[in-house]
Amino acid sequence: MYKNILVSVDFFSETEKVIEKASAMSERMNAQVHLVHVIEDPVPMYDAYTLPSLPVIDMAEVREQLLKKLHTLADAHNIPQDHCHIEYGSVSKAIIDFSNEIKADLIIAGSHGRHGIGLMLLGSTSGSVLHHANVDFLAVRVQ
Repeated sequence: MYKNILVSVDFFSETEKVIEKASAMSERMNAQVHLVHVIEDPVPMYDAYTLPSLPVIDMAEVREQLLKKLHTLADAHNIPQDHCHIEYGSVSKAIIDFSNEIKADLIIAGSHGRHGIGLMLLGSTSGSVLHHANVDFLAVRVQ
């Protein structure tokens, strides 16, 4: 049914469970799996009287370290390393945009199962992707 699966990776301990689910599905369907991690743009918070002393971050080094982590996950699940991607920006928008770019027909992400007022207060990347993506979305419940 699915031929091109995109897995959103956040590097929490539950990431392995999400990738295992995607790998099992891809084997049954002979589908490709892509892993994506989104680096969200930091938003400094300060008022007009206080200028922050922000550390200088080498984003190229951060990207390389995260890509190495993705490669390790990919190797453990027989996913080609060239199917590991780092994107930048708003997490849900970057996931949706990248899924369109690679023509994914399924997006998989972990979800902690928040609902009701907890979801409204905390926001939900999974919920946003679910409601704005043009393809199917599978939320893998993680604890």
